[in-house]
Amino acid sequence: MTTPRRDYVDLPGSERAAHPFATVEQPPVDAEDRATVTIVPANPAAIPAIIAFATDNHLTASIEHGFVKAEGRLGDLQAAFDTQTVVGRD
Repeated sequence: MTTPRRDYVDLPGSERAAHPFATVEQPPVDAEDRATVTIVPANPAAIPAIIAFATDNHLTASIEHGFVKAEGRLGDLQAAFDTQTVVGRD
């Protein structure tokens, strides 16, 4: 995993335990694959900042029903949200 970003602020209560079936043996995804995430703004006034964040991180942002959809390469999504995506099990 990459080095944690120093410009992030931990939100108390946002920590989550790993799913009981999660394993570290899962292969990473292809960074060139594409995905979409839906961001639910806590305040509609935050939407311009969310869109700027997505754009600054090489993602395409759109607004749908008050939600922000950020779409792009998995590598860019992982870097933007400081996370690692793995292949899921059905």
